Amino acid sequence: MKTKLILLFMLISFSLITAQDKGKYVELKKMPKIVKQAIPAYPELARKLGVTGKVVLQLNIDEKGNVTDTQVLTVNYEQADDTVLDDATKLKLKDIFEQPAVDAAKKMKFSPGIDKSGKAVKSTVVLPFKFALGDKDTHAKGKK
Repeated sequence: MKTKLILLFMLISFSLITAQDKGKYVELKKMPKIVKQAIPAYPELARKLGVTGKVVLQLNIDEKGNVTDTQVLTVNYEQADDTVLDDATKLKLKDIFEQPAVDAAKKMKFSPGIDKSGKAVKSTVVLPFKFALGDKDTHAKGKK
């Protein structure tokens, strides 16, 4: 059976949304929403080995909805049950999904967070990126 790369882009589960105003946190009236999605490239080595993964990033968003900074919070990968990996390959896979997720996040565009007074403010969101392999009939999921 021919398999095709899919990317489950988990956009529904923003686990943290905050806004900052001169160093203090403010409550948002309107949360940032994804306006332009970017799908990370699936690393060729991971695809060949049947390895899946998940990267959780913290994204700083400016008043215009641009991603100004990213921070990697967690990176995990899982190998297929029947795949045996040597230590050198495991070392190569350790952070293989990190850079593609960061690169994609930097290309994304959000609507800005809006404070109680209606002003666009800087905000922070935590966003997971899930890398998975699947059948050719499956397609990427996520809000656009």
